[in-house]
Amino acid sequence: LAAACDANDAAAAAADASNAGANASAAALELAGDVLNATASGQANLTEDVAEDLLEVAAGAAAAGDTDGAADIVDEVLEQSSQNLDEGETVYFEGDGVVAGAAVANGTAATLDLGDGVVSVPAAATNGSAVTAVFWDDAIHDDGTDLASGELNVDVVATDVSGLDEAVELRFRVNVDPCATYRCVTWDEASKKWVEDVAVTVASVEEEGVACETTHLSAFAVAELAGSNDACAAASCRRFRATPGASLYASAGYGAWLGLQFAAWSLVAAFGTQQAAEVFGEAKEKH
Repeated sequence: LAAACDANDAAAAAADASNAGANASAAALELAGDVLNATASGQANLTEDVAEDLLEVAAGAAAAGDTDGAADIVDEVLEQSSQNLDEGETVYFEGDGVVAGAAVANGTAATLDLGDGVVSVPAAATNGSAVTAVFWDDAIHDDGTDLASGELNVDVVATDVSGLDEAVELRFRVNVDPCATYRCVTWDEASKKWVEDVAVTVASVEEEGVACETTHLSAFAVAELAGSNDACAAASCRRFRATPGASLYASAGYGAWLGLQFAAWSLVAAFGTQQAAEVFGEAKEKH
């Protein structure tokens, strides 16, 4: 009981300290590591409250620029939390700007809905191990790329997933601009850049977001390329047609009315021109 209380208190203290600057964040990470060592050894339980306090520590570390420290904390929380999951079960934790979860496949796939990011991994790719995923509202990896989404990190516990026959499905809920082009990108650790990869492709772009498919697991996001695309003109036309009164403006009757208006004003203009010419002529004769 004392160990459990200590773990709760330590995790809470670490969470409180995590947003107090880089030095405090480093101390919070060390304390979080001590808590996870205690829970891993069975001296304390990794309760939901402890796990979510540790996610707050990870969020603070990410904000301070320590992406590796943040990822290590979240990965350990998920690995420990997934150990007691049965087939088809899931577990979720939330922190400030981060949602994490673990799932064991239900026979066909392991699916995790993290709010603005969803992942579905085929059961055959998991070898019975748990799938873990983390969605960061603000990508913790940054190279200046214009990202339309947050960052989705996906892994399978103790399993290397690459070269899959059946693709992993990723879905990002983003505000889609019909005049922009979207690309699914993955983080390349060697170059420290978001890159396009032949193994990561766009499956669809719809109003509710962008769907990607990948045959390997890593960190993923959606990049936005501003500018026109093939759907832009059609989308603009659809928006016009959806405008109140648009059907009237496009009707044959409205076109005929415009024609009559043009003809009438043309006659008025011609008459005015004739009258002006006559006045000018009379004035000229008098002089």
